[in-house]
Amino acid sequence: MHYILDTNIFIDSKNRYYSFEICPGFWDAIEVNKKITTIEMVVDEIKRYEDNLARWFQDSSFKNKIIKIDEEIQRNFSEIAEYVNNLDKKDSEKNKFLSGADPWLIATCKTYGYFLVTSEVAVGIDSKKIKIPNICEVFEVKYISLFEMLKREKIKFYFKN
Repeated sequence: MHYILDTNIFIDSKNRYYSFEICPGFWDAIEVNKKITTIEMVVDEIKRYEDNLARWFQDSSFKNKIIKIDEEIQRNFSEIAEYVNNLDKKDSEKNKFLSGADPWLIATCKTYGYFLVTSEVAVGIDSKKIKIPNICEVFEVKYISLFEMLKREKIKFYFKN
């Protein structure tokens, strides 16, 4: 199974449990695991911050695994955009969702049959928000948490003194 990571996975990891100073092994594992990738739009979102995570994307070999948008992904994106635009939600929420990487992540996972790794959780039907898990369910895209992916891939971090 292959995995595409959402922007929030990279940012949360950098800011919390797997900061570069505390757990460099996490970043090494992400870089070398051939099943883990992301899309160009995620990298673009991260590079805006011009921080150590943006530098990691620039300097690591992970950049060689990033998926570029192709025609099939664009077709799937169009289906997702049409669905989102027909939701009974505010236009501002629809535009917010469609203007970022989220629908492209879902479209890419649908195209290739990959798992989408995100920290987002589904919201109820009455929610004003549009969240990745809700759209994934509609388009039969599998999604999991970072911790679930680490378990599935048997990625472990060891302490060395």
